Amino acid sequence: RAFATKLMDRICADVSCLVRRALSVTLQNSRNLPRHIALALIEDIDSIAVPILASSPVLEDQDLVDVLQSGAADKIRAIAQRKTISLHVSHAIVSFGDSAATARLAVNDGALISSETAEMIADLHADDDLIRDAALSRHDMPPAVITKLIEHSAGKVEANLKAFPGISDSRAAKLSKDIRERSQSYIIGENWPQNRLRDYARELDKSGKLTPRFILRCAGRGDIRFVVMGLSLLAGQSLAKTRLMVFVSSGLGLKALALRARFSVPQLELLTACVET
Repeated sequence: RAFATKLMDRICADVSCLVRRALSVTLQNSRNLPRHIALALIEDIDSIAVPILASSPVLEDQDLVDVLQSGAADKIRAIAQRKTISLHVSHAIVSFGDSAATARLAVNDGALISSETAEMIADLHADDDLIRDAALSRHDMPPAVITKLIEHSAGKVEANLKAFPGISDSRAAKLSKDIRERSQSYIIGENWPQNRLRDYARELDKSGKLTPRFILRCAGRGDIRFVVMGLSLLAGQSLAKTRLMVFVSSGLGLKALALRARFSVPQLELLTACVET
């Protein structure tokens, strides 16, 4: 081992970048790579540093953060695609990286993203379609950020429609409202746990977007789990009691619940049909 370390020191100091790159590529996944050599390689030119930054298990979080603070774009992007990334490093990637690095982070399921980092992504990159789509597809994206991203997109759609010849402002507003509701209902995952459904429903309710019309959209898609959650919030009663009233065979419970949640008679008829189906 001592001889191998000495040999790697010699190779790491070689004047030829091809030789140093060969060392980097060969040992990028090795747990036996001496840490001082790994640190020397990540300080090298991008083609040599990138393999180690993207894969080496001997690097510690602070090593990665030091590189991120340098602002080297290719190196930051390499860190963003590591198999596992801590909350601290993820935040630093968004803070110091460009949109390409943030996009790689957003699609990386091995990256832990805190609520604070998710909010930063939404604030800095809401206009980037790639980042927005990647963020919305993550299973750990906070509901508050999901609603913010969709709201931002709907606002852009409305602005574009208003600038389009022949479309009135009222028509543009109606179209963007439909798009917003459809997006907000389609984003709900079939395997979302109950606490995530609850947080998402509460976020919609807080912003005034949890309406009978929205619940009907979800009911029409067959997402009865969210329908029950939404009715529970609009009617102001427990989830267990709401579930019992929705699925009672007589239908009287669902009717009483829907009226309490401010459903109109036509909306109640649609809701009843969806639940029965």
